[in-house]
Amino acid sequence: EVKRVFGAWLAVPGFKEMADRKPEHHLLAAWTAAQRSKDEALEASIMNDLGVSLSSREMAGIGVACFDRAARLAERSRDLELLSRSLLNRARANGNLADLKRAETQIGQLPSSHTKALMLLSVSQLYAGQDRVEASYRNSKAALITARQSGDLIATSNALGSLGKLYLSQGRNDEALALSRRALRLAQDEPLRSQDLSFRWTWQIGRALKAKGQMQNALVSYHRAMDILATIRQDTVTGYGRRGLGSTFREEIGPFYSELADFAFAEARQQRPASNQRGASLRRARQNIEKFKAALLEDYFQDRSITTYRQTKGLMSDSVPSRSVSDVARLSKTPTAVFYFIPMENRTEILVELGEQILWHTTEIERRSIELLTRQLRQALNPLFSSKDTTYLKPAQKLYDALIRPFESQLEEHGIETLVVVPDGKLRSIPIGVLHDGSSFLIEHFSLATVPDLLLMNESPRKRAGVERPLLAGLSEAVQGFNALPGVSTEIENLGSHFQKHTSKSLLNEDFTSRSFAASFRADFDLVHLASHAKFSNDLEDTFVLTHKDRIGLADLEKSVRQLAFRERPLDLLVLSACETAVGNDRAALGLAGVAVKSGAHSVLAS
Repeated sequence: EVKRVFGAWLAVPGFKEMADRKPEHHLLAAWTAAQRSKDEALEASIMNDLGVSLSSREMAGIGVACFDRAARLAERSRDLELLSRSLLNRARANGNLADLKRAETQIGQLPSSHTKALMLLSVSQLYAGQDRVEASYRNSKAALITARQSGDLIATSNALGSLGKLYLSQGRNDEALALSRRALRLAQDEPLRSQDLSFRWTWQIGRALKAKGQMQNALVSYHRAMDILATIRQDTVTGYGRRGLGSTFREEIGPFYSELADFAFAEARQQRPASNQRGASLRRARQNIEKFKAALLEDYFQDRSITTYRQTKGLMSDSVPSRSVSDVARLSKTPTAVFYFIPMENRTEILVELGEQILWHTTEIERRSIELLTRQLRQALNPLFSSKDTTYLKPAQKLYDALIRPFESQLEEHGIETLVVVPDGKLRSIPIGVLHDGSSFLIEHFSLATVPDLLLMNESPRKRAGVERPLLAGLSEAVQGFNALPGVSTEIENLGSHFQKHTSKSLLNEDFTSRSFAASFRADFDLVHLASHAKFSNDLEDTFVLTHKDRIGLADLEKSVRQLAFRERPLDLLVLSACETAVGNDRAALGLAGVAVKSGAHSVLAS
């Protein structure tokens, strides 16, 4: 049955592999059972869920086909609510205005209920995303009426807040503030007491006050929102990681941290250059970005291990200063500068710490332009291009001019030899050493380190005495539907020749399994080199290293490598030399950063 209905999709790259993994495997099994029982309503429900799951894994085309089938089955079985949901999901997945209007019409025919109110709010949000203000207002207003008719306090609060957000986008700040306060009162009062909604509307009140020019009152609201967020972070973070067609954590919560940092930047602009007050304001901005980076990692890994790490290091309180550049310099043993790149909606802020001094530069290149240049650079560096192709130079030079050139004289004046870079967003997905000043690469002038967050950097000293002990593992044969990697055998052999045989261990092809890999860590290693198909995806469950018989998930990889952190010589370097480990996805880059943080490895290198 899967082949009959999904036959054409089996040829889509990644679909067959995806279908073997949870939760899609279970959904497909449930779907075939529903087909056998000839229960069209159940089949429609499963197809809708499968569409959500596929769309969240960047297979929106197949997801839309699932929603189509779900809608047809729901219509035949007269399940109008499921029909409405399937049509709405289709419109969300493909962004088609005609589909959105059809979904709106169908939802409007449903009786008043909590589900109808929330679907109307989703329609309103989708219209707002297409700058169709009147249609967005119409559906938010309809959602409010529906929520009140059904006595639904959650939906009422959501509808009031949605209207407040819409008014705020149109500059009608007084009305936006009044509606947001009404939404907050409902969220805070019994019996609702919703911390999630309280955070959203307290934040929105802060935005409205800021738009009215009441900066101090706005900052108070932002701090209140931060306090609320701290109490619900676990649910908020792990909830976003599991959403299907919903927004990502970066899209929904990220702007809050950026806006809070923006208050500190605004303060700094009013203060005297090189003053202690300006330095304190800039460090507050940096701390807010650091909190966001930790939250992003926790969202990817679906746990609070990053917060736990910070708590054990005494780095959680705002009263505790962030790790300083002098701490980093002690590790590098060279004059060091720390760069923070902070892309904002309409500009990019750059902070550079040199000893006790903090430098600040604002470039007019906004987030979208940074993302475009980064994407162009990654594409130009692709090995499918000719090795003689110099297309990469243009974006590499533009990024250098924007991010590094403003600080050239200060770096030279201080005799800086090491740059520690803390990138954000798409900048995480490029090798920073490829930035080009017009005559040479950045890596030709400085030693470079890229860290997800200065506070998460491994501070233990590197112990390089004695002979290096590597674990070399790889897969050259074609297995589990993946192509052969014939160069891996030579890669493992060449690497092994650089080390003494009695200190190294190799696992190649049939010797490389998840069990043999885990068992190898009974011994100590300085270096772990994995040469196999691997994927660091948006989705933690779809992130793995391929072995001969099975796969090593990210959690298993971390667990194995973590054993070395508690021994005399922690892991110095983890190398992931494989097909998709270094793809240019900013959430996938979090996986690489997280492996280093959670495993205790000093460095992770992917190619």
